[in-house]
Amino acid sequence: MPASFLRRFCGWFVDWVICFVLMLPVDFIFIRPIIVVLMLPPGTDTHNVDATATWMAASALQKILAMIAIVWGGYGLPSALYYASMESSEWRATLGKRLLHLTVARVDGKAVSFFRSFVRFVIKFVVTQIPIGFLLILPILGKKQGLHDLLCDVIVSEPPSENESGQLHR
Repeated sequence: MPASFLRRFCGWFVDWVICFVLMLPVDFIFIRPIIVVLMLPPGTDTHNVDATATWMAASALQKILAMIAIVWGGYGLPSALYYASMESSEWRATLGKRLLHLTVARVDGKAVSFFRSFVRFVIKFVVTQIPIGFLLILPILGKKQGLHDLLCDVIVSEPPSENESGQLHR
């Protein structure tokens, strides 16, 4: 049975918190210092760098590229690896989805490959960077699939529930 929007959202939120908490130190310890150094003019002494002054002196293109590197390198790529490895695992779910008893599979019921799950995350990530693009990933269509699910032929499911008579409701 396709998962409800609320359950999917709750699972996503748990995963977002996990990824954010794990990636925040990586971002500040590795990604941002590397970007500051890359923005310095050639020949600059890197031992006494004022990050604020470097940022203020950077061109608009440098700032845009730096932000893309921070967002994608600091959060996007590690998150994509987390989602792809978890959804293509034996669990067929991230920790957030598993907590809510959701599974990710291809529409034909087969397991999702690492590559398919990685591409699915990248589509979701890119679309949500567009203003109001998040509307494209909302699971509102017939099988409650977002654009990223449709393009990757994937469905997020929840276990069937039991009705009052004890029979499975599909």
